[in-house]
Amino acid sequence: LVETELMYDTLVGFDAEMRIVPVLAESWENPSPTTYVFHLRQGVKFCNGRELVAADVKYSFERVMDPDVPAMGKNFLAPITSIETPDLHTVVLKLDTPFAPLLSNLTSLWLTIVPREVVEANAGSLKTVGCGTGPFSLAENVPGDYVLLKKNPYYFREELPYLDQVRTLIIPDEATILAQLRAGEVDFAEIDDPVIRKQAAQDPNLVVEEVPGLSTLFLGINTQRPPFDDVRVRQALSWAIDRQRVIDVVLDGRGAMMGPIPPGLAEWAVPLERYPSYQTDLDMARSLLAEAGYPDGFKTTITTRTEYPFQYNAALDIQDQLKAVGIEAELRVLETGAYVQAWKAHDMDLMAGQNSAQADPDGYTYFHLNSAGRANVWGLDDAVVDWLTEKGQTTVDLTERRLIYSLVQERIVDLAPMIFLAAPNITYVYRADVHGFTPMPNRQQIYLKQTWLED
Repeated sequence: LVETELMYDTLVGFDAEMRIVPVLAESWENPSPTTYVFHLRQGVKFCNGRELVAADVKYSFERVMDPDVPAMGKNFLAPITSIETPDLHTVVLKLDTPFAPLLSNLTSLWLTIVPREVVEANAGSLKTVGCGTGPFSLAENVPGDYVLLKKNPYYFREELPYLDQVRTLIIPDEATILAQLRAGEVDFAEIDDPVIRKQAAQDPNLVVEEVPGLSTLFLGINTQRPPFDDVRVRQALSWAIDRQRVIDVVLDGRGAMMGPIPPGLAEWAVPLERYPSYQTDLDMARSLLAEAGYPDGFKTTITTRTEYPFQYNAALDIQDQLKAVGIEAELRVLETGAYVQAWKAHDMDLMAGQNSAQADPDGYTYFHLNSAGRANVWGLDDAVVDWLTEKGQTTVDLTERRLIYSLVQERIVDLAPMIFLAAPNITYVYRADVHGFTPMPNRQQIYLKQTWLED
C-alpha cells in the first residue's frame, strides 16, 4: 500500500503520534451527533492538473458504498445515509446513527479520493493507472518487479516532496534486501527477520530504526469446524500457548504481548492480568480438552505462508507448543494467493496471520469478530460481542465507550476465536545518507514525502 499512500490522499489522516490531522479537509465540524461538515482545501489538484472539488469526495465515497463494487471500505462508511455538496469545497455527511469511529475510519487508504473521469476511462479500475492528489504520481508499473513514482508537480504542499522519484521494489527475500542496501542499490527498507535486523545493525553504513507497532500477530480459529466449535477446545489452546515464548522465538523479543487491542492504543487496551488464560497452564489446557472429549488430544492443521516470516515462524512455534497437550498440528503452507483464498473461503482449522494496524478499537473488534464483520472469517456468532461492538460504534461518550471496549475484549478472549500473540515492532533499515523519514506505528510511510538524500 506504500504506492497508494504516496499517490492519493484522504480527507483526514494521522501524524506520527497517531493524532487525526487535516489532509484534504482543512477543517471540519460536527453540528449534530449524525452530521459532519468538511471544508476542503482550495486549490488542491489531481496529478492530471484538474482541481479537486466536493463532487470528487461524494463520488469516491459512493463508489465504495456501491453494493456492486467489492470495496473493503464499505463497513467504514456504513452509517452514512447521504452525502451533500452544498458548494464546491464543502462536503456534508449525514449518518443514520451516531458513529464514534467515523473520523478514524476516514483515514483509511480504502477511502482515498479519486477523479471520476480517470476511473471511468479505465473500466472502473485504478490497478494499472494512478491519478491522485498525493505527493507522487505513477510513472511506471512493472507487476511483480517494481513501481516507479515521480514527483507530483501539482501537490498542494509546494515545498514537498523533496525527492524527485521513488522506486518501490518487490524483493521477497530479506537477505537480498540487506545485500542491496549494503551495495547502495536500495536506500530504504522494512525488515521483519530478526537475524537480518541484527546483521544490519552491525553495518556502520546503515541505520536501524524501530517503533512499537499496532498490527496483530495471531492464530485464528475456525469456530464452525469441529473440534473448535467447542469453546473449551479454543480456551485450551489459549491456556496452552506461551505468548511470551512466541515473542522471544519469533520476534527476537521485539514485540509486545497483547489482547484484542494492542498496548500501543493505551487508551483502549485492557491490562493483560485481566485475561486469566494468558498465564500459560498446560494442566488447565489438558483438563479443558478432557472435558470436551479429547483427553488424548487430536490432529489438526495450521494454515500459513512462508512469504511472511512472522506468520510462518509463529505457526512453527505453535505447532511445537501444542504437542505438550497432545495436539498434533500439521502445517499447511500456501503461497499468498492461495492463502488469501483460503481465508476468504473460511477454509482452515487454524490459521497463523497478521492483521493491519487500526487507530480505533472498532477496527480491532467489529470488523473481525462481529457476526456481520466483513473480516469475520472465524465464524464467531456471539450476541454479546455483537451488542457490545455495535454499542461501541454508536457511543460517543468517551468514558462509556472505554467501558464497552473493556468488556468486549474480555468476552473475546474468553470465547477465543483468535489467539492474540503479539504486536510486533516495526523495523526500518536505511542507508546513512537518508534523512527526514519518520516511522509510524500503523506502518504508513507517508513521511517519505519529506525524506531526502544527502549529496
